Amino acid sequence: MSENTLKLLVILGSNRPGRIGERVGKWVLKSLEAFPEFSVDFADLAELDLGLALNAKHPRTGIYEGGVSELASKLGTADAFIIITPEYNHGYPAILKHAIDSIYAEWFVKAGAIVSYGAASAGLRASEQIRQVLAELRTHIVRNGIAISGASQKIDENGTWIGTEDMSPAFKSVVDELFWWGTALRAARSTTSYPA
Repeated sequence: MSENTLKLLVILGSNRPGRIGERVGKWVLKSLEAFPEFSVDFADLAELDLGLALNAKHPRTGIYEGGVSELASKLGTADAFIIITPEYNHGYPAILKHAIDSIYAEWFVKAGAIVSYGAASAGLRASEQIRQVLAELRTHIVRNGIAISGASQKIDENGTWIGTEDMSPAFKSVVDELFWWGTALRAARSTTSYPA
């Protein structure tokens, strides 16, 4: 891995049984293989024991337990992230909000992108809500994103895109912007203290 490689964490933000998110996650990971400028790590919230309550110690202490500790470690070493989210009842999943709220400084001054999926809305309402929340955690969510309607008909169980539209240009625009912001913010974090 060269010093120009950006460490990217892909977060699968649903734990619902039978979720389409696994297909979307595989598609994102496969698509990222075309971008060697990223070193990719993956966190599936369904596989992490985040508990039902927020950590007894406030997240600002940086003292984490269980699956929260694992997620915080992955996010802490990442330069950028991609969140994959469905839209449930015009919002994003409770497990994803819980994961966001369970961690604090590891989000700071990082670049992020959102891949959403849903029915006719393609998860856009969930995506907009996540942007509002992550702004409070001092992240920069890139302008471009991916929104997929009817993902179960467009991505097969192996994560292969089978939809009629070509998603490659849209995906490239997202990761190009993410790489630019991720690189710029990494440089800023290394040279300048973030204001208190």
